[in-house]
Amino acid sequence: RPSLMALGAGSLGFAGIGLMFLPKLTGTEFNSGAALGLAFCVGGTLSFCLGNMLSADTQRRGIGVTPATAWGMVYGMIFLGLFSAVRGHSFAPEWSLGYLGGLTYLAVVASVIAFASYLTLLGRIGSARAGYATVLFPVVALTVSTVFEGYQWTPLAAAGLVCVLGGNLMMLRAR
Repeated sequence: RPSLMALGAGSLGFAGIGLMFLPKLTGTEFNSGAALGLAFCVGGTLSFCLGNMLSADTQRRGIGVTPATAWGMVYGMIFLGLFSAVRGHSFAPEWSLGYLGGLTYLAVVASVIAFASYLTLLGRIGSARAGYATVLFPVVALTVSTVFEGYQWTPLAAAGLVCVLGGNLMMLRAR
């Protein structure tokens, strides 16, 4: 059961994310496309939570992070390959430096290294506290967007950032 501190941290982080994206949310029409997107977000979050619990259980059983991650990626590759084949997508890569560089980064850094790091963290501090760290993902995304796309921080977004960071600090102290 979550402690009051953990519930407070979660609420603060959730409020922070809401503040960061409030201008985008209020300027968007909620239609069937938005509802589908929201459904995918909820489904992705539930899948992520289930994966956290399965990974924690796998580590408790003595299976190492590297072999578990490798097998998970093999299963994912097979599923996505079959899904793409059924949908008739081509497997021919674009032979440009930008495409191949991006593909290499996504395969090595954003997948193998990131999964191994996160799953190791999960094994050390538990799924609840490790999962909460993902509240930082939108912060990283907006920071990257600031650097590469010219995202302009608003006072609401800055207040949201403070809430997210505060929630993370609270969660690290929660037991």
